[in-house]
Amino acid sequence: MTARNLFLVQNQAGLPRILNACTAAQEYALTQAAVNYFESLGIVHYISSGTALGLCRHGGIIPWDDDIDLFIAPEHTEILRQAFESGDFTRHTGLEWGWDDNTMGWRVYRGDGGDTHKILGDAKFPFLDLFTSVRDEKTGRVTYRSNLMHAWAPQEYFTEEEWTNWKWYDFGPIQLRGPQNLDDYFKRAFGEPAQDLAYLLYHHVDFDVKKWPQRVIV
Repeated sequence: MTARNLFLVQNQAGLPRILNACTAAQEYALTQAAVNYFESLGIVHYISSGTALGLCRHGGIIPWDDDIDLFIAPEHTEILRQAFESGDFTRHTGLEWGWDDNTMGWRVYRGDGGDTHKILGDAKFPFLDLFTSVRDEKTGRVTYRSNLMHAWAPQEYFTEEEWTNWKWYDFGPIQLRGPQNLDDYFKRAFGEPAQDLAYLLYHHVDFDVKKWPQRVIV
């Protein structure tokens, strides 16, 4: 199963706009603060998942998405863990964080954010999803460290060449790292129809997909 096989909606007009102007601005701002901190420590981070889709199709956050997704380089996971647990990250950014055992990653958010579903613990909305990763010794691919995430989206990986050759992309009002050739990742993870079909997942606030009758699973 690839990411494109999850939720496909041909009629985008009926989809809800989850982020309003205020929460979208907060999402971009907290991501920029986190990225600035990562850069100060030399922590490599890559756009991934719906954020890569949003960049290719919308030039920023997908209008019906509600977070930003970044991969953290395998060799920098421990550096970031220490930064979180020592309090250094929060002191420099003013942001809070939480660990998710399922995704094997962190969520970064403002302390005064809105409520999310209880499955996300103390995370506030909006938030930044940070996924830890592993490098396959045989292929050089960088993929999800979480077996759950890898099983859910096995095509969301970066080849050795994609991970080595990167550039900054304008993502809305901020800049994020990604492979120089993003087309291959896009096609591998989502398929050609992704330019024309809307992808609708759950909203992190309520995890309710039943209210959107356009949902089609293939």
